[in-house]
Parts: sequence; C-alpha cells; structure tokens
Amino acid sequence: MTYKGFIWFLLAETDKQTVTSIEYWFRCMDIDGDGILTVFELEQLFQEQVARMDILGMEPFGFEDAICQMQDLVNPKEAGLVRLLDLKRCGQAGPFIDLFCNVVRWRSFEAHQHQIRMKQQQIAMQRAADSAWEGAALGEDLYNDGDEGEGDDD
Repeated sequence: MTYKGFIWFLLAETDKQTVTSIEYWFRCMDIDGDGILTVFELEQLFQEQVARMDILGMEPFGFEDAICQMQDLVNPKEAGLVRLLDLKRCGQAGPFIDLFCNVVRWRSFEAHQHQIRMKQQQIAMQRAADSAWEGAALGEDLYNDGDEGEGDDD
C-alpha cells in the first residue's frame, strides 16, 4: 500500500458516514466487483471477523444474527442484496461496514446502542412512575374536594 493509499484508508476508517468513505468500503467489500454485496460475500467477510473475535477472546455471534443486523441497519430494497445506493441512503453505513470489517468498532457501537436503550427504558419507567404519582395525587385531590363541606354540619 502506498502512503497515499494508506491516508485514504485512514480517512475512510475514521469516518465511515461520508459518501467517499462509503464508496471506498463498498469497493473493498464487493469481492467479485459486480456492484452488489451478496450474502455469500458478506459471509466471507464475516468469517474474517469471527476469526478476529476468536483471537481477541470475544464471544462470537452467528452469521444469521449478522444478517438480521444488516437487514435492520441497511434495509436494502432486495433482501440479502446490498447495493451502494442502499448504503448511501440508509444512514447506518458506518455500523454496517464495521459489522463486516471491524468487529471491535462494531462491538463499541453495539455497547453504545445498549446504553441508549437502557437510558430510554429508565426515562420511560420514570415517566410511568411520575404519571402514577400524579394520578394518585389527582385522585386524592378529587376525593378531598368531594369531602369538603361534608361533616361540617356536625
């Protein structure tokens, strides 16, 4: 790899959301050069990531899970066939590329997503608890409003 090629690689690795980066990685991933990432190509790329997970002592996950993730991230027009346009329009090209090319960054993305889901769940639970308290307080106020005046006759 030339110095210039290395610089392009670093730029593409650093920010996988730019159009130039998406095009760079798509060319790298399109093993047969036909302009379509097939399940066969993705499986070959994924096997490399499984080997990396093994070396790094990470718990591997199955290819079927990777394909489900791919479907959720990219939502290609044709199931199992990812085109460059699919990647450009999905808004999740970076995580998709990491899933098949950089499992360490993928795991980082996955952990971050988990933290976001946990925070959203905490917020929802807090809102539900607040709502329950507000409902109880409102019910108590209504009950007290109805009691006022009663018993004053004694």
